[in-house]
Amino acid sequence: LHASEQDVRQMLEGVELVDAPGLPGPVSAFGPDAFAVVVGGADGGTKLPLVAATRFREGRAVLFGKGEFLDAATMDLHDTGRLLRNAIRWASGKEEGEIVAAVLRHDGLAQSISRNGIQARQTDLASLDGVDVLVLNPTHAPADKLPMIADFVKAGGGVIAGDLGWGWLQLNPGKTLPRDNHANLLLAPMGLIILDGILDRTAKNGYTAGEVPAELTNASRALDLTIAHERGEIKLSNTE
Repeated sequence: LHASEQDVRQMLEGVELVDAPGLPGPVSAFGPDAFAVVVGGADGGTKLPLVAATRFREGRAVLFGKGEFLDAATMDLHDTGRLLRNAIRWASGKEEGEIVAAVLRHDGLAQSISRNGIQARQTDLASLDGVDVLVLNPTHAPADKLPMIADFVKAGGGVIAGDLGWGWLQLNPGKTLPRDNHANLLLAPMGLIILDGILDRTAKNGYTAGEVPAELTNASRALDLTIAHERGEIKLSNTE
């Protein structure tokens, strides 16, 4: 197994169906160590990541395509809570022992995820000392805290983030996702970003999970393989 396949299987253990809170949007996994965890439908039958993750320096990051995936009310819907706890465990990088997660806002979430070896508490971002994983919608983090969070990940910490591209654009007229969105300012250097648009469900009540997404769901890998196809070096199928 590739490292990313092992990572995906760890996060999807016991996860078959993820809820669709409202109209989630796509994220992009484009860094060399980034990969899709759960995918949704897009134009032309394409699959785009709904949840993606990456290793970055000594740490790890996971990005959900809507902030509501981090709400306490979503935890009991299908296997969504299981996925979030698995993601926290993966992002911690710990093989064993208790994991300390810090939650920014998202009232009630800390209590919902505090079980099975995860101890969660609220944070105001004054300090991340003693924290293994930070859980937040980066829009709620002040801009001057983003470098501290990035340094936390570089040094071995984990971050679980969620945000919605089209929703953020509606609330921030005149601003752009690449230049102004906090999730993208924080995570783009790590190889993850949120995108505009809506992801179609892949099941009646949400998004099917459990299978490792195709390598073409990494945008950079897709570009490389498309160029190789154009040069006649490889042959991609119509679906690919």
